[in-house]
Amino acid sequence: MTLRALASGLGLCLSLLLLAGCGSSSPPFPSLESMPSESGWIPISGGTYGPGATVAEVHAYATDPHRVRLDVTASPDVLTTTSYEVDCDLLKRVGPKVSGSTPLARPIAIPSGAYPAPPGAVQCFITARATKPASGSMTLKLLVRAPRAR
Repeated sequence: MTLRALASGLGLCLSLLLLAGCGSSSPPFPSLESMPSESGWIPISGGTYGPGATVAEVHAYATDPHRVRLDVTASPDVLTTTSYEVDCDLLKRVGPKVSGSTPLARPIAIPSGAYPAPPGAVQCFITARATKPASGSMTLKLLVRAPRAR
């Protein structure tokens, strides 16, 4: 191997490391501000849907979610219909469709029989949807209640 080929290979490797963000101080993904708010709710998933779409949908995976809430905001405020599904291990709950004006907050029920269980034992996948007019924008956010300090 020539010295020139070795230098080229080393230069390429250093360039790739630089492009990969080695030493970068910024997070690799946007934050949902996962610290509990003053009200004790922690965002676990969210999304904003612009003009064109008529259904907004969010998904989240949560461990031991005792209390879950869906927050819906829109611009301009609209009448929306929300629904959800929660799958916890072998248990499933499909929430009824509920209509209301934005902004709105809707509790999401965990399937009966998921608790009591040891900490970390209940794994749930949550899907929530809301309808919207094609002309507006809508933001959905799934939140869990922060555990109480002991």
